[in-house]
Amino acid sequence: MTKEQDRQDDFLQQSRMVVLNALDDSTFGVEQLSDALGMSRSQLHRRVKAATGLSTSHFIRQIRLEAAQQMLTATDWNVSEIAYKTGHSTPANFSKYFKAEYGISPSQYRKQPPEEAPQETQLSSAEANISSQTAPPSPSTQKWKWFVLATFLILGILTFVFFYSSPTVLNRLSENVEANKAYERGQFLMQDRTDENLKKAQLEFETALDLDSTFAAAHLGKATVFYLLENAETHPNYWQQAEKLAKQSIALDDKNGLAYALLANIYSDQFEFEKALTIYEKALKLSPDEAMIHYWYSLRLRCIGDFSRSLAHAERANQLDPLHPVIVAGYIYTAILGEEFELAETLLEENEAVFEDMYLYLLTKGTLAAAQGNYEQAIAYYDASISENPDYPYPKTERAFCLAKLGNRAEAIAFLDSLDFSSDWQYLEAATVLGGLEEVENGVTYLHQAAKRQSISSDILVSFFYSPYHQHPTYLAILEQYNLAQYLEH
Repeated sequence: MTKEQDRQDDFLQQSRMVVLNALDDSTFGVEQLSDALGMSRSQLHRRVKAATGLSTSHFIRQIRLEAAQQMLTATDWNVSEIAYKTGHSTPANFSKYFKAEYGISPSQYRKQPPEEAPQETQLSSAEANISSQTAPPSPSTQKWKWFVLATFLILGILTFVFFYSSPTVLNRLSENVEANKAYERGQFLMQDRTDENLKKAQLEFETALDLDSTFAAAHLGKATVFYLLENAETHPNYWQQAEKLAKQSIALDDKNGLAYALLANIYSDQFEFEKALTIYEKALKLSPDEAMIHYWYSLRLRCIGDFSRSLAHAERANQLDPLHPVIVAGYIYTAILGEEFELAETLLEENEAVFEDMYLYLLTKGTLAAAQGNYEQAIAYYDASISENPDYPYPKTERAFCLAKLGNRAEAIAFLDSLDFSSDWQYLEAATVLGGLEEVENGVTYLHQAAKRQSISSDILVSFFYSPYHQHPTYLAILEQYNLAQYLEH
């Protein structure tokens, strides 16, 4: 073994020890590991990537999953118990990550004979070199293996006590098996947010409700579809339906934080920020480990310029559901608007393998490039994002903004000429591109028209796309109209 491999192995052993010591802590993530090891997040990412080929979050997740593998083999704990003992926020997330890593569910893994079960995933190039040699393991390697086993046993006892002293997680599924299946299909279809799949998700939730009209989660799922369709600006006046369905879900299950959070989203998008923030806080008290609530709350804190708290909740959402592309993209976008460019770049690197082909990933890379003034690079990413999801309007507008900033006036004007203003949102698109052309007086007219039609971006206070207007009296009046002027001190 070379000295470099020795250093890598020592680093990996130290890193694993830190993770194992916090194995049952679902809040433990990249930030906590970097603090424990005394290095920056970007330094940690580079070292983990060099040693294992994995992002830091994937590395942590693999350690948790390997511990879960051993518990599935060596204990009688059920899958839910093992999920919590290994730091997964929910059994559903645990099952999802386990299957993604090993190709079968935890239950299937337990049922298989040992010789047929998937083997532990290789964690590092250093370990690969060790295992390929004919020499027996070194004494230090043997001691490490015994240490890991002892750690698992000790943590198992501690987490067993912790688990049985914790409140029982409420089961919000329907008693109708087919309704549950339709609901899960709807949840899956919602993830990429394309119009086509949102409409399919709506049908699945309606199927679930036809089978069980008291299925609170299905009411919430359908409400979320309407909310997302409204935000896509292709289906006006869906907020009222979303609000009605969210309240129906709360009436059926008043302990479901997600329903309150969606209601808060609706109020926030109507710029009733104080009302919305109060409801988000209630939602988090009811469901403190729900990733989407932290994500949504983060977005609302971002739009009032409270980046410190926004990034904290974005990070927590990412810890709870590190494979959700929307959560990751939102986290990165918040870092961009908060001018935390190094953090944004690190997060993009960490998630490249998982989200490389996702339109939100490409859109976010484009926005980061645009925020740093790399407009040609941004246009290339926007083009790729548009190819992935032609229905999503934002990359087209941001692309035209970049063309304007590059002085490509003809193409920017061509984009403006393509707007027929059949959607109120197009007034805001026109203002964005005219800002890029530095036609402030012309652009602020469209900004005013967008405000009259209640089509103002929730990020108007913090987005660099609106920076050309920051000193204009009309812009400041719009902030006042939409209850945002009070947050200028942030």
